Amino acid sequence: MSGLTGKTAVRDGRLHGFRRLLGAELRENAMLEMKEILERAKTGQVLAYKYKHGLMPRFGVMHKRRSHRFQSIQLIRRIVGGFVLVWGGILLGGVLPVRSQVVLDGSLGTIVDDRALETTGTISIQAGSMSGANLFHSFQDFSIPIGVTAEFEASAGIDRIISRVTGSEISQIDGTLRSPVSLFLINPHGIIFGETAAIEVTGAFYATTADTLEFADGLTFTSQLDFNPSLLSLNVPIGLGFGTIAGRSGVNTGAIVNRSQTIGVGLDGNPTPVGLSATPTQTIGLIGGNVAIAGGVVTAIDGQIEAIAIRDGVWSLGTESAAEG
Repeated sequence: MSGLTGKTAVRDGRLHGFRRLLGAELRENAMLEMKEILERAKTGQVLAYKYKHGLMPRFGVMHKRRSHRFQSIQLIRRIVGGFVLVWGGILLGGVLPVRSQVVLDGSLGTIVDDRALETTGTISIQAGSMSGANLFHSFQDFSIPIGVTAEFEASAGIDRIISRVTGSEISQIDGTLRSPVSLFLINPHGIIFGETAAIEVTGAFYATTADTLEFADGLTFTSQLDFNPSLLSLNVPIGLGFGTIAGRSGVNTGAIVNRSQTIGVGLDGNPTPVGLSATPTQTIGLIGGNVAIAGGVVTAIDGQIEAIAIRDGVWSLGTESAAEG
């Protein structure tokens, strides 16, 4: 290192001296790896922010007023710090690379296609079990990270998608839920919508910690994995049951928490926080053992918002009172 000066390292904005410091081959390989990682960081806001604001290396001509020696030291610090930040984030399970947290439980024939995740940030939820105008999905875990969109697909004739979570983990929604028809998300252990959560649902949207979804024909769709798929109803859902499964009466179900402050377009046409926003004239329902609007926003233009906390009983969908409890 004694033969390398700061002037050599930054002269004309090039890195001749730096090549001598690390070795041409090592630098070239390392920079290729960093470039690839940074490309995959487009949805990783923490690293993107740090790269943008100079906390990761940016090469080129530096400020002329600073000494060459100071510039050389800063350049090396940024490069080394950048490598530590990127590789540390990966080893410690940081934001890179982006991964969905949608895990199937092996029932109801649901398929998750994440081939477009790295390019568009989208995962596609397909297939499932169809019964009349109802399409059923089942997951062991269902959480959506920042920058990821979970897009449910529905064929012609489907009016609503009903998705349950049978595992023991809370659903953490920090990305976007998208559906071409009404959507139910059922997780008895709880659902949390983070500050960046958004819903793009054509129809009604219900997030609930109910044990069962009840239908007009008397059938129920439960949150338990041993549910018999042959009992999937053709009918319209009419109620959400809490404590209605044998042995679960008196058990406090999970909570629905909304912290979403996603920006949308207000009635005046200007950007404004809309948070969880329903399609105009439609219903958005947050129905759980406890419901907290923890600094979040819920918007339903010309529609209806249902924020209901219920322990044991049945909430009748589309009404303003519980049948019991």
